[in-house]
Amino acid sequence: MIIKHKLLASTALIGALLLAGTASAQQNQGHHGRPGQHNRYVAKADANKDQALSREEVVVAETKRFDRLDANHDGKIDKDEFAKAHRKTKEQRRETAFNRVDADRDGVVSKDEWLAGATKRFSAHDRSADGKVSKEDRPRHKGAHHRSGRAAPAGGDRKAE
Repeated sequence: MIIKHKLLASTALIGALLLAGTASAQQNQGHHGRPGQHNRYVAKADANKDQALSREEVVVAETKRFDRLDANHDGKIDKDEFAKAHRKTKEQRRETAFNRVDADRDGVVSKDEWLAGATKRFSAHDRSADGKVSKEDRPRHKGAHHRSGRAAPAGGDRKAE
């Protein structure tokens, strides 16, 4: 029961990160009018196609994402695996994001840590507390994005670095 709860809790960090951080950062469009990362994430994760993500949909999507990032399938994402997935992110920002997800500071991110962060971010962005993050939960102002104008790095939050 505790492991199941941790798994659900863990999944939401990254999904919610991508969902919420990118939702406000890209407001339905990416750079140069192309579909934003948020739209692609929602399209893939929104199993019932209601244009909102439930906690369960985020857990499923982030479990799949964790499994893709865990290249050697040892149940952990090490710094090399994390770096490969985020190679376009500057090294210092990537290191900061990794350290935020590595809750026990052992140099690897377990699936529980990954999903715990996703759940935390999901809850923070479910402003209506209805168990879904939808358009109504997004900030209404354009300034609600990461300082760089991009979404916060996966696995981290959008605190000042």
